[in-house]
Amino acid sequence: MQNYLAAAIERMIFISLELPFYLFTLNSLKLLPALIFFILAHFASAQVADMETDAEPIGGIHRLALYYYDIEFTPEQRALLDSVNVELAFSVSDSGVAKLENVNGVQNRAIRDSLFAQQSIPPFKPAMQNGIPKPSLYFMRFQYPTYAVNHPHKIFPYVHRKPFYVDDFDTVSISNRRLDVLIGGVMNQFVGKPTRYLALGGGMKIDLTYTTGSDVSLGMSMSFYGNKLREEYPISGSEEQNTHPPTLLIGLTVGRWLSDFHLQFEMAYAIQNVVSPDNDENQDLVQFTGFSPGVVLNRPVRFGKRRVVNSFGVTALEKHALNLHLGARYLVFDFDSATGAMLEFGIGYRLTSRRIDYYRLNEGYYR
Repeated sequence: MQNYLAAAIERMIFISLELPFYLFTLNSLKLLPALIFFILAHFASAQVADMETDAEPIGGIHRLALYYYDIEFTPEQRALLDSVNVELAFSVSDSGVAKLENVNGVQNRAIRDSLFAQQSIPPFKPAMQNGIPKPSLYFMRFQYPTYAVNHPHKIFPYVHRKPFYVDDFDTVSISNRRLDVLIGGVMNQFVGKPTRYLALGGGMKIDLTYTTGSDVSLGMSMSFYGNKLREEYPISGSEEQNTHPPTLLIGLTVGRWLSDFHLQFEMAYAIQNVVSPDNDENQDLVQFTGFSPGVVLNRPVRFGKRRVVNSFGVTALEKHALNLHLGARYLVFDFDSATGAMLEFGIGYRLTSRRIDYYRLNEGYYR
């Protein structure tokens, strides 16, 4: 009995000592979820406070790159972009609106203008700091692909999908340098001594001229005339003279463009065949030779649209014109009776080609 009583007293003392610990443990278990939530919330708040994200295009960088790949550059501009790292710098507002601010790696003005002219840049996700959107910068670096085009004429590596004309340009810079080809018919009349022997005649004229940036032209000229023989030249021999003695002038030209007029000075080697060789008649050639200075005034009158062409890797503007010209020459032959002046009037076709330094087409051209 005494042993049982002692054991009961010992058990009561143990319970009285351990009870506070059990109560504290039970309450701790009840508060554990709240404690864990408080710790996680504090950790997440600290992460958000320190979190900063950069701006990025919606849909990815590939969508933004495709937007600039879609620009139609000329073959010359494509060649300038070959293996070039193009870097675009954008400013992005806190609402995600992007604006191209700078282009690095490209010096060509036309290419830069085409890049800056692009509108409706794809929207961005704005940069974030402390959960708040803020303005920022975004940089993109890329290269334009190089296309290998199989074409039977390798000197024309690129052909536009359709022809375009000067009206299709949004921006264009045309060089003052030009190449002119002129071919036409002429009527001529000798003045002075030759009028006794030669009547009114006609022929053709071909000019090839190159104009520098200062509007000075250099070139070559060839003129061919046939005038009816009124009276035979007083030459020795009984050979039959040509009924229309041909006169040929081949020489060099120098001139200048004065607004719509072209003043041209010529110095030519002159030949006039009086008697043609004939083996059957045992007849030898009789020919007058000499030189001929002259002056010609041209007035082109344009017709048709000015078309853009690509030849030998050069983009140029072609112009077609009806060419009117007046000319005066003095022919100095080694036969005095054939020496004298000549007046001429001509109508011809002039093809002008002027190089295009750079251009940008209207958006409507691609529709």
